[in-house]
Amino acid sequence: MNPIQHEFVVAAYERSHAQLVSQLEDCERELNEAMGRADRNYDQVLKVEREVHALRQRSANLADNSEYWFAQVNQREETISTLAEDGRTLEAQRDQAEASANRWFALAMLSEGVHECKYFSCTEA
Repeated sequence: MNPIQHEFVVAAYERSHAQLVSQLEDCERELNEAMGRADRNYDQVLKVEREVHALRQRSANLADNSEYWFAQVNQREETISTLAEDGRTLEAQRDQAEASANRWFALAMLSEGVHECKYFSCTEA
């Protein structure tokens, strides 16, 4: 190779080397930017994962509270049902006691010789 050819090869190498160095620097810069974006994205992912965990925990707590209050409502409904049944029983007992008292009152009136009174006929006894 003659000296002129050698100079052309060296110049071409230096130009291509400079281009390769420039491309390498561009690649390193792009890589650094991509790594920065990846870090920010990872931070966002971690933040979202923490929020999801907190929401799941809150949902579980609400479910527990919901079950507790549902049980409370069922218990109170059962209590109300029992009280209503007791109330109906007491009303029936009151009606029976009132009828019995009316019969005894009518019998007492009959024994006194009263056959009519202003509240009811003694024949109802």
